[in-house]
Amino acid sequence: MPAAPYYADPVKRALKLAAVGVAIFIQIAFLLIFYNPYPHGDMIDLSYRHEERLAAYYDYLHHPSPVTANRLNAEGKQMHQYERATTLLKLIVLLTVNAFGIYYFLDYGDQKRRGADPAETPAPDREQPPGAPLHPAES
Repeated sequence: MPAAPYYADPVKRALKLAAVGVAIFIQIAFLLIFYNPYPHGDMIDLSYRHEERLAAYYDYLHHPSPVTANRLNAEGKQMHQYERATTLLKLIVLLTVNAFGIYYFLDYGDQKRRGADPAETPAPDREQPPGAPLHPAES
């Protein structure tokens, strides 16, 4: 008789789903606790387009005009777009890793049971003594 799939036992299934729920809750709590809407800190500290942003800042500082103000604002917008894109990419990677982890965690027991049933495998022609070679040509 083949083994029952993992979802046949509702208690095991519920425990696995509860474990996945707790893991996701911990991840969400971690993300909310350590979320920083301004991860770059000071505008000067971010390495993305550092020289260009620094040049625009000093141009605006030493020669304030609408042109230098627009250039500085454009650099700030690019910096924030970069940060938004990297944050989104990190979130997508986290969700992908979660999806694969959940799939393998919930499906692992079923995959172990998908092999051939030992009762249905054909018996060998003759019994081999322990330690004997598998093929006569090996001796």
